[in-house]
Amino acid sequence: MSQGSANSRNSEVKCSCGRAGVVRTVKNGANPGTKFYGCLMWPNTSCKMFVPVDDKKVVDELQMKLLESYTTIGELEMIQKLNEDRIKDLEKKNKDLLQKVQT
Repeated sequence: MSQGSANSRNSEVKCSCGRAGVVRTVKNGANPGTKFYGCLMWPNTSCKMFVPVDDKKVVDELQMKLLESYTTIGELEMIQKLNEDRIKDLEKKNKDLLQKVQT
């Protein structure tokens, strides 16, 4: 079997080198398209790591990362809105103070 390019890392799957495995795809042979964990250093290593990927686990992990990203985006949008409101308040106070100074 020929191995494809690295797609993503999984820190739970380690090869004998001690590095995190990366998800690769079988390109040729009997099972093209099959996902597996391979050594990060492949092909520049003698490590022969080949651990089939549990697709459901990978999908669950990616869905969790996506949900975390949406949560982070929501939090950042809320902070941005609060900062915009604070800037408006400060600009109004600044304008009021400038008017007091002028009078």
